[in-house]
Amino acid sequence: RQTMRPFSVVSTSNTINDIREVAGLKRHDCDHAIALIRFLAAYRSCEGFTVAELEKLTEAFHHCESDVVNLGPEGRLIRSTELARGLLRFGGLYCIDHLQALINNQSRHFEEKTHGICFYEFLVNARQLRQMELSEVAGYFNSLDTDKDGFIRGQDLQALCKPLGFSLLTAELNELKGRKGIIDDSRLSFDAAYDFVIYVRERNGFTQNEKAEFLKTFDHFCKANREMPTLQVM
Repeated sequence: RQTMRPFSVVSTSNTINDIREVAGLKRHDCDHAIALIRFLAAYRSCEGFTVAELEKLTEAFHHCESDVVNLGPEGRLIRSTELARGLLRFGGLYCIDHLQALINNQSRHFEEKTHGICFYEFLVNARQLRQMELSEVAGYFNSLDTDKDGFIRGQDLQALCKPLGFSLLTAELNELKGRKGIIDDSRLSFDAAYDFVIYVRERNGFTQNEKAEFLKTFDHFCKANREMPTLQVM
């Protein structure tokens, strides 16, 4: 992780460990040039994703609409207009701001494109999107790590989540922290804090009772196709 930071690459321990295994370095230290080259090659080959994440990315790519038939070495191509949909399927709703910025930055490139997008290009864009997300969380984490020891406290999680779009009430915060075994005095590394952010997103910031209530309301108003009429949302 220390080696990747000068390249502005933010990674979690799980990702690093998975890539080390791909490089055949799970039981070895990256303390010499050959081992480092092997690690960087493994990182580049999977664009910084774990094997499980690559499987999800492959599934998201295959759900995108194909471009013209391509018999070249790139394999299947998807339409450039499908890139955002594929990345949104992988990254979820809470990546949408970063996704919009990514697409806007490449709008001219897409206008000049004469062919579709291969899986590797799709993977590169997914990696850029993931880095935007990780860098954002890391930035807020570092601002809360006032003594710069690489840890924040459990009591800092409310402040961490707020600029990420979650103004958690006390009841919501306490339940979510309790589910992860976190108390106010817990010392949390970046990995632990990021894991909590992901958990909050999975729960959409709600308590279990709130979620049950929303599902009950949805089931009451939704149609047979499991869609709720727009006016009923209000």
